[in-house]
Amino acid sequence: MTIIIFIVLLTVLVFVHELGHFVSARQAGIRIEEFGLGLPPRLIGLQRHPGTGRLQLVAGFWSKRRPAATTIYSFNLLPIGGFVKIFGEDGVAERDPRSFASQTWWVRVRTILAGVVMNTALAIILLTIGFAAGTPIAASKATNPQALTDIKIQIAFVAPNSPAAMAGFKAGDAIVELRHANAVLEPKEIGEVQAFIGRFAGEPVTFTLVRGKAVSSLAITPRVNPPAGEGAIGIAMEKTGVERLPLPAALWQGATTAFALVRDFAVALFDILARLFTRGRVPTELAGPIGIAAVVRDASQLGFGYLLRLAAIISVNLAVINSLPIPALDGGRLLFLLIEKLKGSPVPRRAEQLAHSIGLALLLFAIVAVSILDVQRWRL
Repeated sequence: MTIIIFIVLLTVLVFVHELGHFVSARQAGIRIEEFGLGLPPRLIGLQRHPGTGRLQLVAGFWSKRRPAATTIYSFNLLPIGGFVKIFGEDGVAERDPRSFASQTWWVRVRTILAGVVMNTALAIILLTIGFAAGTPIAASKATNPQALTDIKIQIAFVAPNSPAAMAGFKAGDAIVELRHANAVLEPKEIGEVQAFIGRFAGEPVTFTLVRGKAVSSLAITPRVNPPAGEGAIGIAMEKTGVERLPLPAALWQGATTAFALVRDFAVALFDILARLFTRGRVPTELAGPIGIAAVVRDASQLGFGYLLRLAAIISVNLAVINSLPIPALDGGRLLFLLIEKLKGSPVPRRAEQLAHSIGLALLLFAIVAVSILDVQRWRL
């Protein structure tokens, strides 16, 4: 189930990104050769007949018949993401008015930026829906703590190799009951949990935890002399609840949260890249497809609100990563347009294509390297 949720989530986010390029290009009068759901090879497609305007089927990769010069809307074999093939994006047909290469500098910039804008807009929409429908939030950060519903004490962090980690506690688990012999506590405040644990240090305490819809009972013995900063069992807790905002407030909160995520992720990403180039090692904070799938698994277990917020975070991440000035990414294409603007003429087509090929190879290498780390860190 994790794989299905991950594929659907990633497909929606990438498809929205490509939809941005598609809409912007169409508005500028640029011809779209193909707009596909999933990645090639093509299974089947639809396109309008250039004469009658009626939709007709286009055969898949097995056909040698050349389709007419209208947009193909295709369904492809690999069910991940999507793509848009824009006429002239490789620099050819510069004299054709419907070619990307023949457009003004600003139109080309706008078309390339559209994918990033769409991912950011999608994050705002998802966060707005979450804040309006009800999103889990720390009580300390709620705009109106008294209006919170479904209040619970949740585990925010589990220290590695601590009693809690050994017992199977996970971040996001809700503590609903603690039991020791005849002593029972249904906590309403973090201090109550801390006092109960301290009272029975060195003796087994049974925790009843809720993770999504699953309920489990785990026994743990609080340490009498724990390491500094870890506490008796090695967890940090947060009092949380569900906050529902009116639509105008939800929209404002969604927009401000999305732009804060853009800022925070951009700063973190540049810090990670700086350490990558200075130390020559892949930072452990990076997560590839496998790591993201593992996070999707955990979020789906916690509930729809967490999954919705995670989708918004990943959408922002895609926007920021695509903005990097690395060949093969949108930011790399913008870099070449900036060079063109500064020098007054386009970068030679072969040089740009070579740079994009090298950039793509480096990105694939990075994905493989990070995925190897993911395999070592996560279990799916």
